[in-house]
Amino acid sequence: MATNGVHPARLLLKAVGLFLVFNFAFAALDIPWGRLSIYNTIVPGRVRVPYEQQPGYYNFAHNLPVFEDFEAMFASHVISQEKAADEYRVVVLGDSADWGFHLPPEKVFTEQLNARHLLTCDGKRIRVYNLAYPLPDVVKDLLILDYSLRYEPDAVLWFVTAMSLQDKSSAKSLIVPHSTRARQLFADYRLEPEVAQYLTEPTFWERTLWGRRQVLKKIITLQIYGLGWMATGVDFYERPYEPVWRTESARPKAKKQAETWSDADFSILRAGYSLAGDIKMIVVNEPIFIADRDSPDVDYNSRYGRPFYDAYRNQLRNWMEENGHDFLDFWDLLPPTGFSDNPIHRSAEGESLLADALTLPLLKISCPQR
Repeated sequence: MATNGVHPARLLLKAVGLFLVFNFAFAALDIPWGRLSIYNTIVPGRVRVPYEQQPGYYNFAHNLPVFEDFEAMFASHVISQEKAADEYRVVVLGDSADWGFHLPPEKVFTEQLNARHLLTCDGKRIRVYNLAYPLPDVVKDLLILDYSLRYEPDAVLWFVTAMSLQDKSSAKSLIVPHSTRARQLFADYRLEPEVAQYLTEPTFWERTLWGRRQVLKKIITLQIYGLGWMATGVDFYERPYEPVWRTESARPKAKKQAETWSDADFSILRAGYSLAGDIKMIVVNEPIFIADRDSPDVDYNSRYGRPFYDAYRNQLRNWMEENGHDFLDFWDLLPPTGFSDNPIHRSAEGESLLADALTLPLLKISCPQR
């Protein structure tokens, strides 16, 4: 029944029709909406990829993870700016320790290196870009490396630790959204990681406006948070924590690790080197907190048992040497006060010492004759 010329059934039919048209057009056109960003134009680009552990509760950190959409994640980062003619571009891959948990952006080692205004032997400015993402997994790193190549890096610092080299499925939430590219990389380099079994191609409906609504909401929200980032420079909410050197030094016998290290599969690292091609790469074994350095009967910390970690280090070092790759074993670089809330996360002091240790290798890799 019409009311004042309005036909409810016809109106509903039109609404449903428009809904379907917009959704099907959105999926068919497959427009990279993530590239539409206010970062690096209206607001400054971020110096580390957007991430927040609990975005629903700590929005005043002006941050939000958008790992599902690399277009949006990279568009918000300073690396998306055009590469200058006099720039030597260095990309950093890694986990939460390298992203810089519990630290403001300027305290992270990548920004400390940039503040030193290092130059190559031919006068180019060495600029370091933090593309680490909080989860220790080399498959995730491989995907980030693959995408970062469009920004023309000259060198890569790839931070690893025992956890990142263990084949596991815990990173599937980060890998599955990139199933198409991940499958191609796995096929190209004959990789068979555990996470491969979870890869699924998105259905047509999942590619529609309705199917992508949650990701689009995050992308739009990240743009709004850019205003807060511009005003404050804050991108991480500092939660109180007890320093690990207090909690673990109080009990020198750290908790034993249940699992033992088995023969490592370095196929992901090998694929990374192949993918990078002529781009210089240094693998860095991350520093760890050491509760007791000298006693053979005491584990290094609550995360890594001594036999487990020693076996990991030996295998990694031997593999790097056998393949002639540049390798920095920084496992024992830092004092106990160089760490924050756990045996991997670093304090501001630790970041400064790490920047010191990386300065000469960066100068050498950018100018081999030095």
